[in-house]
Amino acid sequence: MDDAQVAAYVAAHADKLIGFLSLDPTQEGWECEMQVGHEELGLRGIKLLPMYAGFSPDDEMLEPLWRYAERRRLPVLLHMGTDVYRAGAAEVHAAAFDRAGRGAASRGEDHPRASRPPV
Repeated sequence: MDDAQVAAYVAAHADKLIGFLSLDPTQEGWECEMQVGHEELGLRGIKLLPMYAGFSPDDEMLEPLWRYAERRRLPVLLHMGTDVYRAGAAEVHAAAFDRAGRGAASRGEDHPRASRPPV
């Protein structure tokens, strides 16, 4: 289901649902898709599936996503674990989420991700 279909369904049930846009940051144009999904379609969260697309949440390519979500206070939903349907798919470990959250701390930025104590 594409983001426009999600937005239309959510709009028809706005009293009960919150729509999330789904992104694959390994695909060209993902940043534009994120902006359109949020700013034009009104979706209020971001869903990522790292094990299907083969990326890690602490990959530097995601920094624009984390900044965008933080500045707009958007929740980000990430599926963890292995892909039981595809052999050789990337496994996403909890440690990668911790490293992703520490990205801002390493830059000395002042926001919630930068203030977490070490694990």
